[in-house]
Amino acid sequence: MRIIGCDLHARQQTLAMLDTATGEVVKVTLKHEGNMVREFYDNLPRPVRVGIENRALMVDSPKDILQALADTICETLGCGSAGISLLSSDGGLASYWPAISGIWKPHIGGDLR
Repeated sequence: MRIIGCDLHARQQTLAMLDTATGEVVKVTLKHEGNMVREFYDNLPRPVRVGIENRALMVDSPKDILQALADTICETLGCGSAGISLLSSDGGLASYWPAISGIWKPHIGGDLR
């Protein structure tokens, strides 16, 4: 198994990978350009465990945690959008988006009704 620690930044991420079978440690820096990040993670031999710093939880106000988490997911996966959906508090089955990052960000607060 490979265990990967990731230091995530806006333009790049630096990884330290430990192969538990051999004890080998490899350091890699991936630029967030093109498909570099996606191709790297897609081509990792399985099984693998990835840990990413908890930057998403380091916010000034608790109300900002979900947005920071959505932003971190979007950056980490290199995807066009990421969001958090929650069930409405009225007891129904409807859900809404309190946090969205990327191209769907204008729909924050929208619902699925």
